[in-house]
Amino acid sequence: MNDVVRLSRATIRVPALICLGTVLLLAACAKPAPTPTPELTLEDAAAWWETTPVVTLNEYSSLRMQMTFKNTSGVTLRFLGSAHPDGPAGELQFWTTPGLANPTAVLAAFPEGEYAPDTTFGWDVTFDLTGLPDTDDGFGIRPIESNLVGTVFPGQAELVDATGTLTK
Repeated sequence: MNDVVRLSRATIRVPALICLGTVLLLAACAKPAPTPTPELTLEDAAAWWETTPVVTLNEYSSLRMQMTFKNTSGVTLRFLGSAHPDGPAGELQFWTTPGLANPTAVLAAFPEGEYAPDTTFGWDVTFDLTGLPDTDDGFGIRPIESNLVGTVFPGQAELVDATGTLTK
């Protein structure tokens, strides 16, 4: 009862080739892994802050930017928030780069009141990216306060944190 079954090379080769062919066919039909959505942040750009890295904005439906700044101006900054004649969006300049479009924005959080030197203030804003040209690849952003400074530049405010989340 110690029979040894010996398979010929041809007997082994055919199923092995079928398996290999199936694996190659499945690999050829598989979709490539999707490109991960980049997370954006802000960096100083002389007189404002710009989003980084560069992305083609119209490939996404929206961008949610959550940003916190520290008052380094040496004076108290005042933001009117909802009392501003243009609403809270009137105290945040934003535009696409390089095209200078002004997309619709919804502000979920914004500064309101007075911010002494070394205190922080911030925004949570979602930009509508639909309909932007193919050439727009970022945002320029800067606060505008209603007291003494007006337009707030890097040097008058320090970026503490910024997170940009793109949605398809």
